[in-house]
Amino acid sequence: MPASPSATPLPSGVVDPQPLLRQATRVIGGVLRVDDAAAKLVSAADYSGGRATVGPGVSAAATVWVIAVVGDIRQTRGVLPRPHAQCKLHAYWASTGELWSTAEGSLSMCQPYFTRSLTPPDAPVRCAAQAYDNGVSAAYLSSRTRSGPIDFTAVRDDAWHQPTIVPGAFLAQAPEGSVRYEDAFCLKAFVRAGPEVEKLLASGVAASVPSTLPRLDKAIWLRGYHALSGYADDAGHIDVVLEQRVGYEWAFFDWHALVPDGGYVIFRFLDEAGHEILPWRLVNGP
Repeated sequence: MPASPSATPLPSGVVDPQPLLRQATRVIGGVLRVDDAAAKLVSAADYSGGRATVGPGVSAAATVWVIAVVGDIRQTRGVLPRPHAQCKLHAYWASTGELWSTAEGSLSMCQPYFTRSLTPPDAPVRCAAQAYDNGVSAAYLSSRTRSGPIDFTAVRDDAWHQPTIVPGAFLAQAPEGSVRYEDAFCLKAFVRAGPEVEKLLASGVAASVPSTLPRLDKAIWLRGYHALSGYADDAGHIDVVLEQRVGYEWAFFDWHALVPDGGYVIFRFLDEAGHEILPWRLVNGP
């Protein structure tokens, strides 16, 4: 059953949140199951991380009732299917009860509105039989690349072994089936910012991250492989030659030099004979 706010008298000019709780926890639309819910009165700025645009005639200090719903939520934003969310937030103007904003995401999104911990227990690693797709079709490929060889700067943890357990703290932010989960525990090659930026992802990968890393924009994250060389054409295609090698590697490279206009490009992962050995990745960046 949804949790109720305390019986503390409401501030002047603030609506009762009980009707808002009932409205937000109806199993309709994207809300498929409700496991728990909480109501908390916060400022609009706090709810939005200081980025609130409250609109004309509304004080920047305006308060909102945030109704945080934990359960099974079908994600409704965007045009591409995504794994179900575990949290949904509804922000209602506290003075009128009018809905202002909604958001969907992981358990960590709901945590600030609950007094109990929402962190799930540790769980065994579970990977789908097929690697997740790229989210968008290769038809999105639209960027030019600087043709020629690519310089990689390899940073390795040669003692790394595949994790078998996913920490609950990771699951609270990236549940099973999410892109970050698949990147951290399942894929052998993908392209992201380095571990000094992707701190959550690095914690799931569980490789030892050196204190000093190259000052480069992106890295190919490699599980059990080493990047030997790379070559780009001028139409958004990058071929990376790999060899199998025990351990974990970040193959850093200069994204802005390689993709000067930003946008989507395709990385293919080949052996020395030119055969594709790992699924290609469609990568987007500024």
